[in-house]
Amino acid sequence: MRSISSLSAVVLFACAVASVVAENNDEIDLRPRWTVGQREYIEFTWDNDDTYASSDTSPVGKPFKARIILGFVQRVESITSGVGTTLSLTIDRVALELRTDEEQFACDTDRPSQSKGTPRLCKRIQALIGQSFEVLINDNGVVVSVTGADAVAQRIMPTGDDDPGYAQYLSFPLTDTIQQGIWQRFWGCYAFAEVRVGDKWLRTMPGTKWLPSLGVIYRLTRLDKQDGAPVVIVTYRMHMAEEKEWRTITEDLRSKSGPIEMEGQAVIDLRLLRITNRTEKCDQQTQSRGTKNGSFPQWWSRIESKAKHRIIVTSMEERKASRTSQAEPRPAKEAEPADKDDER
Repeated sequence: MRSISSLSAVVLFACAVASVVAENNDEIDLRPRWTVGQREYIEFTWDNDDTYASSDTSPVGKPFKARIILGFVQRVESITSGVGTTLSLTIDRVALELRTDEEQFACDTDRPSQSKGTPRLCKRIQALIGQSFEVLINDNGVVVSVTGADAVAQRIMPTGDDDPGYAQYLSFPLTDTIQQGIWQRFWGCYAFAEVRVGDKWLRTMPGTKWLPSLGVIYRLTRLDKQDGAPVVIVTYRMHMAEEKEWRTITEDLRSKSGPIEMEGQAVIDLRLLRITNRTEKCDQQTQSRGTKNGSFPQWWSRIESKAKHRIIVTSMEERKASRTSQAEPRPAKEAEPADKDDER
């Protein structure tokens, strides 16, 4: 199971406007109108439907489903001309659900009573609530840096035999590099300029050990109305035919990822001056071959992943109402153990 989670984590990962528009050829100032102290709730949901095959588990391939939910309270901390805008992201919800033919794990900080399996990992997931990091976005819409996410990821790293690799599904997307790519795709929906229907703009996501730097092309596709409110539809896509190979340090494995196909759509409410939702789908393959832990001299694995991502953005009042309607209070935080032995 650990081999599934550590490799599948790789494939998991990878807008407001100024005025209401009456005509398709009108220019739209497609850049955020931030004010210091402004807060809103942003929730990411990743659904992955994978097929995993390897020489030591299931050579013919077996299904593996994963869902990750990360909810953040975003606050505008500072706006500096020529430097950019600093946003703080505070974790307000975490959910992880994994299913295979043989196993199931579920934990949701909004619904703690519905957790299934590995209670110590669920406690560590619960402890992520309130942890924060910062994102700096320059005046051109480029996510310059993410600071502090690595420290948050360390809090959820695997700690022992009670955790069969599940924690990597959360520690991987919470790293600085992956968060930079996640927020670049999100804020990439803004052109950070005046644009018309049909205009395109490019945003580049930083490269990682597993993936090269990737360019995402956005397009202001059309004007529309939803629930009586004027909106604009921004679509985007990315194609990577190149395969990138890497080698692990702890295991003598050579792995490669690609090709990747990704496309998405964001709905931007002109009245609320923000993205109301964004959907995305991504297909990717990852393959590994080599010696794994010295146990399998000719070990190999292959993952084919079909992922769907969804993002919702709401006010803090809407977030509070949603949590209240679930009528399930969060458990009180416990003091962190001094070491693993104390935890046991």
